[in-house]
Amino acid sequence: MRLSFTTMATPLQSGHEAIRMARAYGYTGVDLRVSEHRGELTLHSTAQEINQIRSAFISENIMPSGLLCYNETGNDDPASWDRMTQSIVRHLDLAARLESPSIRIFGGNPRQAAIPQDYMSRSAAAIAAALQEDDSGVVVLLQNHIGSYSAKESLQLIKEAGSDRCGLVFSPDHCVLMGETLSDLYPLLQPVVRQLYIADVIKNGNEYRSTLPGKGCVPFKEAYESLGGKDFDGWITLKWEKIWHPELEEPEVALPYFIEYLNKL
Repeated sequence: MRLSFTTMATPLQSGHEAIRMARAYGYTGVDLRVSEHRGELTLHSTAQEINQIRSAFISENIMPSGLLCYNETGNDDPASWDRMTQSIVRHLDLAARLESPSIRIFGGNPRQAAIPQDYMSRSAAAIAAALQEDDSGVVVLLQNHIGSYSAKESLQLIKEAGSDRCGLVFSPDHCVLMGETLSDLYPLLQPVVRQLYIADVIKNGNEYRSTLPGKGCVPFKEAYESLGGKDFDGWITLKWEKIWHPELEEPEVALPYFIEYLNKL
């Protein structure tokens, strides 16, 4: 298994410190954040800053497993769709310079549009246009997320985008939060999932809180097996969102716990 964690787990550490922690705890990759809000990188990062991060990966023998990108999305303004395309292109360029295999993006929220299907088609066209403009080979991964595309909608969007460079970061926790039936989705997921996010929740009605993997209600074993089990060659990534929930356990607790949890699984 190729194991990584996102730097949402390490908001107080620099990029190099997070990469060192990956090596110390037995991970093989780290997903960095591209954000003006406490990101290790931004779209304005200099060549020197990018090279320093790349050198840190090399020196610690850790791989960049992906970039978490907070791209622009479309809205009622017709020009917003071109801005979405160009935002994705800029993130693809940054990923290529870092030698990251993929970028995680958001597609917006079709349920806020007057015609959700039209919104989805425009999102797919924006992604397809970005991939046509960029020839780096970096993959665009849509994440199913509450307040955005469900897993089922993500599958449709990826199909409409029509490129083998467009896939899914699968978040089973968000399927649970959005009331999707995972058993209905599993037969459809394997061809498009390139990365599996592991995050657990304890759900009480419409309220939920994050918890360590295995202590909540998200069925990770079934999700992993649905992707082919040991034949799944994508990244398996701890999505520990301490950056948004400072009350969560420290990375010194969560990172080794995740390795032990997967070994037991």
